[in-house]
Amino acid sequence: MIDYSCYNIRYNKHAVEDWVTVTGEIRNETSKNFNTAVFKITLYVGTEPLGSALIKLRGFRSKSSKSFDIIVEGVHHELMHKITKHEIIFESAY
Repeated sequence: MIDYSCYNIRYNKHAVEDWVTVTGEIRNETSKNFNTAVFKITLYVGTEPLGSALIKLRGFRSKSSKSFDIIVEGVHHELMHKITKHEIIFESAY
């Protein structure tokens, strides 16, 4: 488990596909550098999960932030206005 924080999370329509994209930043709050860190983001409507995706951050350096831009396949952009929350959970790092 690592200490991290998330900022500037935004939902958008993918430029070509019909899916939702999520952009934002994750900050490594630890004193360790990681070659790669993996997080799972889940989008919700109320308490019901809509879909999820993996965020892979390469070169996740100590006390620095990395931006991400991922597609959440299966979550149609027309559902974007119904998203009430998201959850970003640390999965692994090396």
